[in-house]
Amino acid sequence: MTEITVEPSDIQTPYASSSRVIPIDWTIFQAGLRRYPRSILVALIAAWTLLATALWAALLVGILGGIVGAAGGANASSTYGATQAGGMIGFLGGAVAGAGIGFIWVYGQSITTAGPRILLSLLTGAIFAALITIIIVWIEHWLMYFRGYRPPSKREALVLAPILATVAERMGITKMPTVLISEQGAVGAWAHTRHVVLSKRMLDLSPDELGGVLAHEFNHWRSGDTIGILMVTMCAWPLALAANMILFIRRSAGKFGGFLTFCMLWPFSLISRFMIQPVLAFESRKYEYEADSAALEAGFGRGLIAALEGMRIFEPARTGWDTVVNATHPPSEYRIEALEDDLANLAAVAAPPPEKPTRSRKRADPATPTAT
Repeated sequence: MTEITVEPSDIQTPYASSSRVIPIDWTIFQAGLRRYPRSILVALIAAWTLLATALWAALLVGILGGIVGAAGGANASSTYGATQAGGMIGFLGGAVAGAGIGFIWVYGQSITTAGPRILLSLLTGAIFAALITIIIVWIEHWLMYFRGYRPPSKREALVLAPILATVAERMGITKMPTVLISEQGAVGAWAHTRHVVLSKRMLDLSPDELGGVLAHEFNHWRSGDTIGILMVTMCAWPLALAANMILFIRRSAGKFGGFLTFCMLWPFSLISRFMIQPVLAFESRKYEYEADSAALEAGFGRGLIAALEGMRIFEPARTGWDTVVNATHPPSEYRIEALEDDLANLAAVAAPPPEKPTRSRKRADPATPTAT
């Protein structure tokens, strides 16, 4: 294997010059899209059809149906002296029936009467998402600057250079993503489409722990997971915008402000929670274990376990949509157990087989006469 060396100056990439920012790797781009086909399709259906409008119609018609049902149930059961029970049963039945009618009236009618328009809307959404994804990948090094990320200082580069060289050599990576530092309070590491960002406090980890975290993030980058998640986000941009707005207003205006915003945008939160998250979790959880296995194969298994035990999560959410995406990750305890099982299996394979006991037979010396 060719030895890879990383000099401190190699990872001090100034923003004024993008010549050292790696170009778009279209192989990684295509691989990322192939890794999340279900999530992309569901995101398009959730954001580019009348699903949110249908949920609002279900709520309003359901409330109206509940009122009518309560009045009818109370009136019908009044002769039996069970007005309250009849009203409750009538309210529940009317609410359920009204919600179903309202949803089918909007969403079902849009599919049956405007099928070609729905297909055109989905195609438009896919083209829009693909173009925005390409643009974001193309200008990502400028976006990193606006987010406040910076190149490592000389002192930080001295710490990172030998670790990066070891990770790249063991993983067979010849062109690494640009590594940047975040001064934000959250302790963590994030893989982007052409960058990996470390919080400043991550440099306090041991070399083996930091190597495990970097190997995990490098595998996400190399496999195209960041491209796939970005494409899902752009397909579901109204949902992502709503999630970010709810979190932003909650942080700036308090819980009451966040509650009012949720009351207005609840269909988007409901769709994200019960439609996007399950499908995304189905695809992304296996990729989290895959990235952990890549770090273990690179020799950083115990370091990654120590990092997970110390932080529990090293990819903290920064936005409301990040909260939706991160909820699809497997629990850290399960990841630690999987790594420990893999380490035990490797140790069992590497251990030499136990020696079979040999039975020694006492042979008679031909030179010694035997008694008769």
